[in-house]
Amino acid sequence: MSPRIIPAYPSGAGGGIGVDFQQAGFWAPPLGPYCYYGNLAVNPSRVLGTRTVCPRAMTITKMGFVVNVSASVDDPVDVGIYDGAGNRLASSGSVSGRLNALGAKIIPLTAPVTLSAGQVIYACMAFGTVGGTAAQFYAMNTSVVMPQLFGTAIPQLEGMQLGGNFPLPAVFSGSPASYTAGPVMAVMQ
Repeated sequence: MSPRIIPAYPSGAGGGIGVDFQQAGFWAPPLGPYCYYGNLAVNPSRVLGTRTVCPRAMTITKMGFVVNVSASVDDPVDVGIYDGAGNRLASSGSVSGRLNALGAKIIPLTAPVTLSAGQVIYACMAFGTVGGTAAQFYAMNTSVVMPQLFGTAIPQLEGMQLGGNFPLPAVFSGSPASYTAGPVMAVMQ
């Protein structure tokens, strides 16, 4: 039996199967829409972060996710990117008008962030006060142990949550815990 041949991407395109789909951005987690397993309700003052690796050099200007159950009031959300050491690289700041309607939500960051190929990042969301029925968004479900297989601290922790934070803090302080459900997000140019 001959070895399987994987076609090369054009020079500088980077990536590999399941990692780089030649889009203007990448998924967190890497299989993005193909890993959806359920709904996740907004939990106030909580940061949820998913570890991923930038497949090629790019400048990120926005992030996206999908609301599948809308909030009954206009609750705030903050999306952002952290490096593998837990330092915030960029965020949207507290924004409204995203969780109270169904569908795809794209939120611009307050400043672009340049990522390099192979850079470990965390795509994060944080939520403010929930004024009524909480919004729900598409998420991947896991056990609390699965995100810890490579390590229990960042940058090895695959999925994490940190309580008592909104908007997104400048640096992760304390020890983030792993989560049982995390957001499916698009990290976009």
